[in-house]
Amino acid sequence: MLAFDAASKLAVAGGRAKSDVANKLVSMALHKVSQRIAPPTAVRSSAYQDAVRQAFQNRCPYCGEVLREQTTVLEHLDAMNQFRAGLHVPGNVLPACRQCNLEKRRDDQEEQLPAGVRGWELFLQHDGTHGAGCNTCSYWAGKWPDPALRGARLAEGRQRIAEFRDEHLPPACKDLASTLAPLLQTMYEAAQAYADEATEKLVEDLVPKET
Repeated sequence: MLAFDAASKLAVAGGRAKSDVANKLVSMALHKVSQRIAPPTAVRSSAYQDAVRQAFQNRCPYCGEVLREQTTVLEHLDAMNQFRAGLHVPGNVLPACRQCNLEKRRDDQEEQLPAGVRGWELFLQHDGTHGAGCNTCSYWAGKWPDPALRGARLAEGRQRIAEFRDEHLPPACKDLASTLAPLLQTMYEAAQAYADEATEKLVEDLVPKET
């Protein structure tokens, strides 16, 4: 039996804490931008809720399964991170099943996307052609084992979401991500650098190194 490597686990935890600081700052920035484009109440309005119900019939926008209260989460089609630069506005916020939300996170963390493809679109393009080791392809194969049916269902999901976004996403958002993403990446890197610098200074002030 392999020995538990506590040192490597602690190193990972330290790196994650630094990323958490940067991620929080990016999230704050995205929420502030969102509020300039649409009031926070916009995604909670009865009109928007009715539009979501009419478009998706209380089903997950990705897999199409009926949504149940215990397993439904709030999903941002374009993730609210430095790569996707998604906003908390109508057209980008939908209820989805927790399983799809978790599976989609792999694509949400991809720094580079194929030209003209959004993160949510890539998630719905894993039709089995991405290689034997693709976890997302395996996820969709588990939903629809038949390749023809799987391809059709994924295409239907992409079309349904694209039509919904075209109708409800504020015009100011449609070309904003390409400008916003590099600015957020710069902010993210600066936040990590500051976290390192501030932490080292605090430690040095409290516990100076022995000479």
